Amino acid sequence: MSPCSLGPGTPLLHAAIDSLVDGNKAYSLFMGLEYDKDLPPVLTAASLIDVCLSKTQRKTPTEIHKRSNINVIKKFYIRKIKTCAQFFIEKLKAIIVLFPKLDSVHPFYGDLLNILYDRDHYKLALGQVAACINRIERISKEYITLSKYSDSLYKSKSLKTAAFGRYCTVVKKLSKVFEYLEEVRMHLQRLPVIQTSARTLLLAGFPNVGKSSFVNHLSNANVEIIDTPGILDHPLEERNLIEMLAIAALTHLHCVVLFVIDVSEECGYSVAQQVALFKSIHVLFKNKPKVVILNKTDKVKPEDLELDAKQLLKQLETEADVSLSATSTLTAATATTYPGERLAGTGAKEGKQWARSGPPQGLLPPKQRLERDIEEEEGGPGVYSYDLRKKHILANEDWRYDVVPEIFDGKNVMDFVDPEIEQKLQALEREEEELLQKELEQQDEIQDQLTRLQSVRAKLSRLHRGISHKRMEAKLRKKKNGPRLLKKTTDDGVLQLRFASFVIIVPSEPRRGHTGEAEPLEEDAEQRQRLRTKIRRLTRSRSVADSARKREATTHNDGTLGGVPSGGEEEEDARLTSAVVLGQKKRLGGLSKEKAMQLKRSVDRKLRGTAGESDRFIQVKKVKWMMSGKRGIGKTHSR
Repeated sequence: MSPCSLGPGTPLLHAAIDSLVDGNKAYSLFMGLEYDKDLPPVLTAASLIDVCLSKTQRKTPTEIHKRSNINVIKKFYIRKIKTCAQFFIEKLKAIIVLFPKLDSVHPFYGDLLNILYDRDHYKLALGQVAACINRIERISKEYITLSKYSDSLYKSKSLKTAAFGRYCTVVKKLSKVFEYLEEVRMHLQRLPVIQTSARTLLLAGFPNVGKSSFVNHLSNANVEIIDTPGILDHPLEERNLIEMLAIAALTHLHCVVLFVIDVSEECGYSVAQQVALFKSIHVLFKNKPKVVILNKTDKVKPEDLELDAKQLLKQLETEADVSLSATSTLTAATATTYPGERLAGTGAKEGKQWARSGPPQGLLPPKQRLERDIEEEEGGPGVYSYDLRKKHILANEDWRYDVVPEIFDGKNVMDFVDPEIEQKLQALEREEEELLQKELEQQDEIQDQLTRLQSVRAKLSRLHRGISHKRMEAKLRKKKNGPRLLKKTTDDGVLQLRFASFVIIVPSEPRRGHTGEAEPLEEDAEQRQRLRTKIRRLTRSRSVADSARKREATTHNDGTLGGVPSGGEEEEDARLTSAVVLGQKKRLGGLSKEKAMQLKRSVDRKLRGTAGESDRFIQVKKVKWMMSGKRGIGKTHSR
């Protein structure tokens, strides 16, 4: 409900019946927003500049080095120029969208804004904001183009600073515009909220004629009206702001005009003065239903009025097409019923269909009757049982109340039920007893078989042990299983093997690794003959080589070798018994130096695991103790 003024010191009241009776929310003129939502304030020029520049600093990178690539520097500053312009444009567009467009709002609100703020001044302010947006876009494009041709960080930074400065200069020029728009915004929030398409009552009259009391009885609300100067009797162009607001309301709102007349004249104005005021504004009520309410009839009844007053009221009813109604807000006689009936009657007479409050008929579906409602009707919980199958969706309605089988693990239990299952179970039990009886009867036979199997296994194990023993004896008999180097030989043994005749020796006690059985004599004789021949050959080759190598060094004046006389068998015996030969034999165990070195190389080769002298394979190329671990600051050849 919004008070407006009509008459000297008289308020004009707009009240939407839906708001009075149903309590539905009214909507404001701004883009359909609810009135209880505050409009965001319009920032001042300085605040807008601070917000945009700080947001640019937060949303863009802040570090760049002069040694960076020039393309990276260009992109860095172009991004700042573009981002700052975008933030300025967003804020300015939000200001334009905030305020309503006069061409798109209801004519009542268009005239209201024109009266309050001057349509031309209002549109000019918003146009300046839009022009500022275009200027910022042009500046942004200009400085982005210049930044693409910069060749140093200093030039790029200077262009960015210049662009920001021009943005701020453009915005600072709108400081007065922002102040004006902020005042408009604050005033718009205080404007009345009137739903222009709803059924509306326009209540008018002199002060103290009973308008607020009438509204209190009509809406069950406690309404207080502040009187303001209203329409005076002078030309349209000379009327003040309040008068123009009242005229805008009377002109554009589709409403029922209720003009209240105090027949008791306690308001301070006579009936003639009140009728004259109604006639002065009658032109604004064209094509609107009009009702003149004679209020305070509990003090003075219409029949008791003076003759002049009666004639004025009768003339008013005939000339102005006005309906007269007598009421009293003190006794609430016809105060709440008549306006609604008048609205319905005038709408039908003019051929209009007034929009009723609440949702249209047929929009809401009929209320569904739930099981809870049926339960309450049938006696409540414990008496009524729910039919859970009533609304099952089935292919055949005959299945609805069928007996549901028991389901276990997703399978029907009845599919696994056999009527002869007990007989089959008894047959299985009898078969199991027979198998157990047969197993007991065969137990003795199985035990005998196990005993025989154990004896066979014992014989096989003894046989395998004998075979392994014989194989071991054969290996020990072979020469390759003996020591690789011969034992140290004494001089007497060498001479006996060289010069003595063939002698068969039977060992008195077994050698290590051999059995105590006597070997065949022929085999032992052949073995010893081979050993004697080998020793003779080795000693002869060693003595000849030593004599040839050291002849000059060891030859004395008397023709002896190392103090041993030379010549024939005596010379050979002397060589065999010389100190040099004896020393070598003692060191090498009776072998020549070359043979000893050859044996050493073969042993070393086996110890090294190589295939031969040409085997140079390196098995471990990266030694773990040298290669594992973290690399430090030093060289990388090792870790």
